[in-house]
Amino acid sequence: MLLPQFLPGPSGRLFTNLYLPQGDQVPTRWVLHIPAFAEEMNKSRHMVHQQGKSLALQGIAVLVPDLYGTGDSEGDFSDADWVCWKRDIKYLISWAKERGAEEIVLWGLRLGCLLAADVADSTPESINQLLLWQPVVSGQQAMTQFLRLRMAAGLLGGEGESVADLREQLNSGMTLEIAGYDISPNLFAQISRLTLNDLKLDSSIKVDWYEVVQSDSKSLNMQAKKIIQSWSEGGLEVNAETVLGEPFWTTQEFSTAPDLIASTTVGFSVKESNTEVSVIEGSPWLYEQPLVLSCCDERLLGILHKPASSRKRAVLVIVGGPQYRVGSHRQFVLLARDLAANGTPVFRFDYRGMGDSDGTYGGFDVIQDDIRSAIDALTQNVPEVEEIVLWGLCDAASAASFYAASDQRVTGLVLLNPWVRSEAGEAKAYLKHYYLQRFVSKAFWKKVFKGEFRITSSLKSLNTTLKDAVVPIQSLESNLVSTDRQNLFARMEQGFKEFKGKSLFVLSENDLTAAEFRDAVKGSKIFKNLLTQPRLKWVEIADADHTFSRRVWRNQVADLTAKWLKKW
Repeated sequence: MLLPQFLPGPSGRLFTNLYLPQGDQVPTRWVLHIPAFAEEMNKSRHMVHQQGKSLALQGIAVLVPDLYGTGDSEGDFSDADWVCWKRDIKYLISWAKERGAEEIVLWGLRLGCLLAADVADSTPESINQLLLWQPVVSGQQAMTQFLRLRMAAGLLGGEGESVADLREQLNSGMTLEIAGYDISPNLFAQISRLTLNDLKLDSSIKVDWYEVVQSDSKSLNMQAKKIIQSWSEGGLEVNAETVLGEPFWTTQEFSTAPDLIASTTVGFSVKESNTEVSVIEGSPWLYEQPLVLSCCDERLLGILHKPASSRKRAVLVIVGGPQYRVGSHRQFVLLARDLAANGTPVFRFDYRGMGDSDGTYGGFDVIQDDIRSAIDALTQNVPEVEEIVLWGLCDAASAASFYAASDQRVTGLVLLNPWVRSEAGEAKAYLKHYYLQRFVSKAFWKKVFKGEFRITSSLKSLNTTLKDAVVPIQSLESNLVSTDRQNLFARMEQGFKEFKGKSLFVLSENDLTAAEFRDAVKGSKIFKNLLTQPRLKWVEIADADHTFSRRVWRNQVADLTAKWLKKW
């Protein structure tokens, strides 16, 4: 049983998923998940969902919250800090105990492990066990890696910030935008001060430590071994294991680690419970309501943003990439709240095999049933809605264009940086846009004059790109897996031949996916004709990257969407 709801947390409403065993009783053993940080939380969501289901099947209650300023919860990331998140966790522990929990396990993922251990250090009487997945052992190291995301983005844009520069800005009191998240000096300093080794855990707390490795020959790293040895010498019972799998919290493609779920589940000893199910009451936010819907006998989860007074036109956000319904840097949450505040109903959902939804992930090009089920749920819950606008970024934009003509309820499309990737197209876009930009970049020539430019490796990369760029299209098509995926752009052209509604295209200036789509459109007779029609609008956002990761770009997208919806 999955019960999604909003709870009145100490700083603001918290979205939670509660996984309960079937039957009339709930156990006295509860697991409280402490999520990973920023995009790692986004990419890890489906693994967390699978583990929650697995433990519930073993008779254990699992509570998965979005902490304040993250995920579907209230607040902005910039307003959250470590102390605020600790308050959230302590509130949720008390909430669980009021409903029969006698034994609390804190289950951390990545930086969430450091937060879980910090809570256990300060309130040992409330915690019985720590379950640590791929623990971050040093907050300072974690923040250094996080700052490098901004460095990488800066290098692509010709900027030359260093980690030291960024640390100095934060230490001087500036809030920095990194990978779409505004991190406050306070949160940065709080995280940077913490290490697992400095936290003193009570000897009554059991610790299960799991790390994912990609080879049988790999073991725990030296830092982990030292901490585990120190804890063991201090009287803690520590079980440490490595399991084979992909680093699902960081990969660019959808990935899982089934052995991690299996090992974790086996590691729990299930206790019988005599506690009756408590009535669980949530107070949904005025505009937000969790919905559980059905698609092909699988259960999907979504969030409906329902204004007090709704317009007849609603937006369905389709999610692309290895993430769930909140989107990169919570873009979809913020967009939906903005539109709902202006009277437009919005529904965000996880399709099968993604996020908090059940089923198997089959790819973005085979989610027609999922989209139809989501539209059904939206129109059933907001009966005044007569028209649906599909909104998607990247491969979700492509999926929306494939579906639109098949459903008369769909009257509009908002498509951001549509994915029409082919090996030849990617290589041509990379050659045309990336290498040309590098040659006119000040940062590039600084590296050359400083002797930091590696000409051999760069020439090898350029040679490979040139080869890919001239591979015959017939050869590429013969190597593709299925006829459905032979030519994504051709499928999109066909979709627009049949779709008679209105469309808004939003493309980033600084994005290879957008560049590849732009190049494909230039060679398309169908799109050349469409671009002359008033029902299609095309907007370019200067300097923006693929996910519109800066607040100014994100706000531009939201503003464009809102104004376009009102002009019909």
